[in-house]
Amino acid sequence: MKKIRNTNIIFLLLIYIIDISSCIEEAPIEYDNLEYLETKTYILNKTEKNEMIFYLKIKVDTILSKNYCYINLGQTNPQVLSLEYKFGKNSNDSSFTYLKNWITINDGSQHIYYYEMEKPEEKEYNLYLKITVKNYYDKQKLTVESTDSQFNFYLLIGLIIASSAIIVIIVVILSFYCIYKSKVDTNDPSSYNVIFVPVGPSDF
Repeated sequence: MKKIRNTNIIFLLLIYIIDISSCIEEAPIEYDNLEYLETKTYILNKTEKNEMIFYLKIKVDTILSKNYCYINLGQTNPQVLSLEYKFGKNSNDSSFTYLKNWITINDGSQHIYYYEMEKPEEKEYNLYLKITVKNYYDKQKLTVESTDSQFNFYLLIGLIIASSAIIVIIVVILSFYCIYKSKVDTNDPSSYNVIFVPVGPSDF
């Protein structure tokens, strides 16, 4: 009988704890508004964890770039940056997805991280950003920029290689064409455009 009573008490206690935990709601995240083509600068203050998290949102309908949303993160000194994002009409619509930057460039005193996210077709969506910064110095700066395009270094290299290949092919074709079209008149030495002469070891 005592065992049954103890079991009932434990069972009721568990129900009470679950009920209390379900009533506790997490504080809503406050998002800083980022406008299209706007740059925000944040000063990083030293904390015990040496970590700061920034939440930003931007209206997708205001982004005029055709297929992608472009975000650049800039740092003035070495630090660990990570960006997570999600799309939705409400910040609770979905969970954040980690996004790796596709290129990093050096722009004067800053290292710029390029990120691109494919724009959703739905209207009235927001782009929610979660930016985590770690291992930074006190009073260090972080910049967040919404931009309409990004310098594509890989595309530039590809165009240079492709152009060089086309030029080489044209030169080779023209060389063979000139050799093929050249006429040799054995009675007129001045007409020798191309001379074929057998050579041997004694000629070297």
